[in-house]
Amino acid sequence: MSELGFRIVIFPIGTLLSGATAVRSFLARLRRDGTPDATLTSLPTIPEFADSLGMVEVRSLEQRFGTSSAGTKEHP
Repeated sequence: MSELGFRIVIFPIGTLLSGATAVRSFLARLRRDGTPDATLTSLPTIPEFADSLGMVEVRSLEQRFGTSSAGTKEHP
């Protein structure tokens, strides 16, 4: 797309459709097998999933700009 002058192009429907396909596949296998065991080896671990979402950065921002337990903003 750079030849058209764009630096970034977003294809949101592609990710939505691929996600829906993955969910459908997982649920079909669960229905067939009665357990998710066969699919678990191809899924990320919870820490891997959190990393892919950028949770390290989120936690860092929470510590820097987070709120107290009372819901009021803390100032660094």
